[in-house]
Amino acid sequence: MTTNVQQSSGATATHLNQQNLEKIANYIPVPNYDRDALSCGIVHMSVGGFHRSHQAVYINKFLELFPEDWMICGVGLLPSDK
Repeated sequence: MTTNVQQSSGATATHLNQQNLEKIANYIPVPNYDRDALSCGIVHMSVGGFHRSHQAVYINKFLELFPEDWMICGVGLLPSDK
């Protein structure tokens, strides 16, 4: 999905997903490793804000420096995790 979302303020937001990485690469850092070549190596239960702002950031930095073939598999436990 490469669509933009029209917000009530009139601004548009781009969906943060694999298809839009090239589009946003001029504005924010994106992974420099092949995410399609990765397989699950860490299972993390409940991938909330703390996980995304800490553990996932450090794993991403590690993979940028030392490319491996594993990644984090996030498991949502609550209906709000969809």
